[in-house]
Amino acid sequence: MKDWAYAVYALLLAVVSVLTGEIVTFIMLGIIITSLNSIYSTLATELNH
Repeated sequence: MKDWAYAVYALLLAVVSVLTGEIVTFIMLGIIITSLNSIYSTLATELNH
């Protein structure tokens, strides 16, 4: 996905988490998504070389 799509997805999750009171869940999901994106970027770089 593009960077703007991640921002829209994060904003949507943030709004839902604030409305439901699940701030910690939002933070954990953000960490997981960031980690998966990092793994994907590393694999994509290594496989292209």
